[in-house]
Amino acid sequence: MRHPVLSSLYSLLLLTVIGCAGHSAPAYSALLNPSVQAQTPSTKPAANSGAKSSLSTDPFESAEISDASELKPLPVTQIKRLPPQTVQDYEDEAGTSADPSQADISSIDAAELGAPIPNPEPALSPEDLITLKMAEKKAEVFPEIVTQPTQNPMGQAINDALWYQGMTKNDAMTVKLQILLDWNHTSPGPIDNGWGMNSKKALRGFEHLHGLDIDGRMDAMTFSLLYDNFMGQDAIVDYVITEEDASYDFAVIPSGYPAKSKLKWLGYTNLIELLGERFHMDVRFLKSLNPESKFKAGDTISVVNTGVTLDRPINRIEVNKTDQILYAFDGDEMVATYPTTIGSSSTPTPVGTHTVINSVYMPWYSGKDDSDPKKRWPIAPGPNNPVGVVWNGLSKPSYGIHGSPVPEGISRQASQGCVRLTNWDVLEFYSAVQIGATVVFIE
Repeated sequence: MRHPVLSSLYSLLLLTVIGCAGHSAPAYSALLNPSVQAQTPSTKPAANSGAKSSLSTDPFESAEISDASELKPLPVTQIKRLPPQTVQDYEDEAGTSADPSQADISSIDAAELGAPIPNPEPALSPEDLITLKMAEKKAEVFPEIVTQPTQNPMGQAINDALWYQGMTKNDAMTVKLQILLDWNHTSPGPIDNGWGMNSKKALRGFEHLHGLDIDGRMDAMTFSLLYDNFMGQDAIVDYVITEEDASYDFAVIPSGYPAKSKLKWLGYTNLIELLGERFHMDVRFLKSLNPESKFKAGDTISVVNTGVTLDRPINRIEVNKTDQILYAFDGDEMVATYPTTIGSSSTPTPVGTHTVINSVYMPWYSGKDDSDPKKRWPIAPGPNNPVGVVWNGLSKPSYGIHGSPVPEGISRQASQGCVRLTNWDVLEFYSAVQIGATVVFIE
């Protein structure tokens, strides 16, 4: 007897999040890709856990390095754009079936069966499946770029810089340390030639990750661990601006959700912002490193070699609300740290333990404007979307870990309760985080 027709109607899901970057959260559509990775090997960090609160002093024992804490927010840079993908409705009909044990095979000629079917390929292990999924995400968001050795004298000075005991303030060494921290997945935020709060947090995170004394001071052991696995790799490289870069669909971003909701794409506002975010650089440092560039197609500019992305899965997360640092773990082993922005006393970040329930690249956002609190405004994807380029939703409704349209504001602003990262840090996080990962908020 034939089964009745089964049909299922699938429709797009709009998730709303109250409190991130404004009010309610993203509905999601997958578009395409930004950030760029350069070709540098990565280290395997040592086991550790937990998070400490106080920040460090200067890593140069006799230096007074300028603090970048007063940086004003700047716009962000490029993410490429593709048409949104949609879930299409479809029907599935169940056909008739029979009990194989009741089949009559007495009349089958064995010669007609042909050659035996070979054994199927062995199934992938859970670890292999995780590695495969991470590789797919990296291919989605980290296209390769072509760089070459720098001819820039300042870039060459940065590449040649080596730390030694008792050295004083040194711009080249400051930049080199920031880049080394970035390569080791202890992010200093935008690389800016300033030893501000996020650089200090990154150095303490590196010490924590490697089981060193957490004092925020550079010493021979710390520098050796930072640098030894990257000997021969250039921290600064040259890059030729392409026609594709210059022809990006730059946007004029209005204020207010009603005006933003009229845009189909919240892209970068100019090429310098695009390149700054692509290469993890504060745009002012990018311009100071390339004072003669007009930043047009064909120009050769000096940029940060951004290294390789994290090659370890993230299945446990600790958010230290006091220090505003996200600690990422593979099991009990710490593998990365990122500076964060968290909520204020009036819009606090959650407490307790939660889980990651989804991870969406290029999300839509549903915003609430003060002029009409009952109305929701759909905000298109893009790096200037209020939640940046990635949304990682938590099991606590309306909260997530997401990107930011203002990378220079990380750790210097307050969110509406969510955890903000720079767009490039959240892309690395997105490529490694596992659905179901535990998220613990630490006071």
